[in-house]
Amino acid sequence: MVVSQARDLQNSGSDIVVEEDLTELFGRSQIDPQIASSFRTVVTKSSDFSTKLCEGIHLQIGPGPTVTRAFVKDQSPYFAMVLQISLLTAMLQKEALSSAIMQIFEKQAQGAPADKLPRAAPSEEGIFGVLRACEEQSSSYEWSHHLLGVAHMLGLTEKNIHEALPAVILRGLINMLPLVQHFPEDHLIEIESAKGVCLLVVWIYQVLGLSTSVRIYRKEDCIETLFGVSPARVIIDTRSMDMEAPSVTLLATSADGDREILFKLEPDPDESEIDATYRLPAKGYGKAILESIWGHSDGREGVVQEMTLLICGFAVAFSKSLCMVPEEADNAVETDSNDSYGEGLKKAGIKDHREVTSQCLVNEDRLFDATQFLFNPRELKKKPLGQYAELFYSQSLGYIVESRPRIKAIVDSQDENEQRIMNVKWKEPVSAGRALIILLFTFAHVRDLKSCEELPLFHEYRALLSHDLAQRISNWDSRSDIMIGELTWFHAIALLTAKEDGYENTRQETLSLISDQGWSMFLSTFGDRDPNNTDAGFIVIKKGVPCRNGVWKHAVVDGAPSTHFRKTSWLLDKKFGEEATLHCATGDKFGPPLCGERRDSFVVNLRLNTQDEGSQQTRRTGYAELFSALWTVQKTDDCAHPQMKDERLTLAPGCATFSRCGDEGSLHLGERVAICLTAHNKAARWKALIAIAKGRNWTKKYEDVRFQQVLLRGERCCFRCAINQTAPFVEKCIVVL
Repeated sequence: MVVSQARDLQNSGSDIVVEEDLTELFGRSQIDPQIASSFRTVVTKSSDFSTKLCEGIHLQIGPGPTVTRAFVKDQSPYFAMVLQISLLTAMLQKEALSSAIMQIFEKQAQGAPADKLPRAAPSEEGIFGVLRACEEQSSSYEWSHHLLGVAHMLGLTEKNIHEALPAVILRGLINMLPLVQHFPEDHLIEIESAKGVCLLVVWIYQVLGLSTSVRIYRKEDCIETLFGVSPARVIIDTRSMDMEAPSVTLLATSADGDREILFKLEPDPDESEIDATYRLPAKGYGKAILESIWGHSDGREGVVQEMTLLICGFAVAFSKSLCMVPEEADNAVETDSNDSYGEGLKKAGIKDHREVTSQCLVNEDRLFDATQFLFNPRELKKKPLGQYAELFYSQSLGYIVESRPRIKAIVDSQDENEQRIMNVKWKEPVSAGRALIILLFTFAHVRDLKSCEELPLFHEYRALLSHDLAQRISNWDSRSDIMIGELTWFHAIALLTAKEDGYENTRQETLSLISDQGWSMFLSTFGDRDPNNTDAGFIVIKKGVPCRNGVWKHAVVDGAPSTHFRKTSWLLDKKFGEEATLHCATGDKFGPPLCGERRDSFVVNLRLNTQDEGSQQTRRTGYAELFSALWTVQKTDDCAHPQMKDERLTLAPGCATFSRCGDEGSLHLGERVAICLTAHNKAARWKALIAIAKGRNWTKKYEDVRFQQVLLRGERCCFRCAINQTAPFVEKCIVVL
């Protein structure tokens, strides 16, 4: 039984020994019955939903081994540990909290009697694993609502609920709170700290049920607020902002009111604060950021509304210049900060960017929907956006924002002090505008906005300014084309959802999913999809953590490609004047996927089985490679003709059909229109797209490379119309039926 439980916990990223150690710290406290019941109900209810990612892997939502164990009857200490850690990880950075807890264990070991062998403290990595397990498995519980209520009672702002917590306060309360709970009439805790007040009230009063008094000083006045019934057993005094350091003191009290200090803790020289994590829900994120910049200025609403229109207008104008370039080609072109991307292409030997690019068509309706999602504007109509877009065909974003008459009018209408405050902030909204433009494009490429309304995004929007696109937005002259790779939007969402090393992981070409904070962001190629039903460059955001056979991981990557796969060449089938049939010339099909594990990721190989020259070959691919293969591919427009499975067509001059798509050499085909016979077979269609992408071989010098348009036939387009739609293409074209 114990071994089985230990295995389950280890598979979820936790550790049974470290959980027991943490229970010794946090499990001595008793949880208030009301919040205990609420926590159980909400977290248990979330387990009713799950999402299948691919064969064998699904997104696990709700309780896993750690939380399930806590919900078992007669596990009160364990439940107390999980609930308190859920609160702390919701508001504090897990890395900093792990380090602070490890230091508590180290100090306990140092204080052990000299004649006793000190017990080894758990590692920071082990503690982090337990913290993350508690956070992910209870992420459906909204702790922020509790803190907002406390902030309102104290007359504080939302920003105050996202404050760092002095590590010494955590160290002291872990030992003091259980003592006060068990002997409330004999003990009192005094906390002197100007930071983390809202978190402390929720923890001490709402979670542990101890009456708490908070003293806040405004100028010369002391405002005292009591949570619970008198007398308070914990007093929080915010005067420490005028003192050298925060402190926590345990006092003994008597019936006649006397107090005696038992011990007082102050920070060690190397003891720092536990940084807060400030997150906002994705829905309304842009509006919240702009409002936070302008504070409580009287003209804030008008400025935010105008900035929203400018950001969306810029996005509409900017979208006309976006061009798709494969990620590996994008990485091969080096540009310094003073170069345009076009200059970088010329340095790489590419005379015309159209040799390696294709226009990226961003649907304006999706930009409009993303604007509604991020900014929730009071009134937004599509027609005026075109007028705002016109502004950016001659001037930069910064110039327009600073010179916009309506914004200036709002500023000028304020009193002198408000004008001074608003005028000094102009650089910040311009920077925020660049970041929010990137985020606007990102959410315009999210498949289902409804599913990610509650996605927690880091408040620090400046992280997006490190994105490759940020500098190109600053330097855009309204005429130059802007090149983007297929992972552009995947990188952007990772900057605001994953920790720093998590974002760096998205730089791996084989990464197809990343998970953090109980949410997963993954490429649109996941699942058993036909390429025509997959949107190039789109990402999917869902609640849950990847799980397979009880094992939890936080990333999915492509496995190694086949090493014994024999490369094939293109095989001509029919040419000009001959009759071709809409069918699939190969028996390609997907076999069962191969799934493996690394330290914190699943490794997935999709197996493409094909018959070639009488023998079966298996090519291994993955979701990231499929995603890259679909980039720069255009889809046919629908037609009104009836769809016939075996439609016949006499090939026009310059057209030829191919029964096999080769893995190399596709750029040197003689025909203007090469037609891949892959109709009605998704495996064959994916194989053809991979072969075409491989054939470009972007690692070679670019001088002899001409970009080939690739047209993917849709289900509602007949054979003849698919071929006719190649007429506008000047260069050679490949049609994947």
